[in-house]
Amino acid sequence: ENLSQLIHRLGINATYRGYHYLYRAVLLALSDEDYLLSITKKMYLDIAAYYGIPVSNVERNLRTVITICWERGNREFLTEIASYPLTFRPSAGEFIDILVAIAGSIKSANDLVTYCSCFFQIRNIVFSYSSCIVKTIESKYLSKQTIFFF
Repeated sequence: ENLSQLIHRLGINATYRGYHYLYRAVLLALSDEDYLLSITKKMYLDIAAYYGIPVSNVERNLRTVITICWERGNREFLTEIASYPLTFRPSAGEFIDILVAIAGSIKSANDLVTYCSCFFQIRNIVFSYSSCIVKTIESKYLSKQTIFFF
């Protein structure tokens, strides 16, 4: 599942401007986690500069798509992928952090499988919902077995 499918699954479609800003926000945070520490001072500024719009538009449109998800979208899925119970609509920072966490774990699992398949002969791969466990692999270069957990 890629990032756009993940956002669509939350009930947010590409007809909202906030969809594109949210997509960009998650990509920025995946590339540099410091963006999560300064959402309004750094992330919104970079998104606004990228699209050539005022920072207030980024903030407003992100709030809109979060509200769409919470009120009319797939709130159950959002609660499922969050690592804690959601009793109130998440802030923009919380929402972006939830998406970054799930997108990062999917990316890590895919990267691990790609990496391992280049160097190892994989016997047993077990995937859980948002984690990757690789068991019982034989290295062409090492004689012992290695176990990776994410």
